[in-house]
Amino acid sequence: ITDIAKMFNRSRITIYRWISNGSFPRGKPHPGGMIWTEDVIDRWLQAGQATDKEIKATCEMKDM
Repeated sequence: ITDIAKMFNRSRITIYRWISNGSFPRGKPHPGGMIWTEDVIDRWLQAGQATDKEIKATCEMKDM
């Protein structure tokens, strides 16, 4: 959750809220938290549920 929050420049609470209301894919359980594959994030972005700011932040993270 922390990495996803940093990726989208949002708080962890916002990410939990997105997951709760169904606007962000639920991660897979992993020791110490949840994980998301790059493919899951890409599909979410392509589905049009992300704002321009979130898309830009993700692209910048991939360039690192």
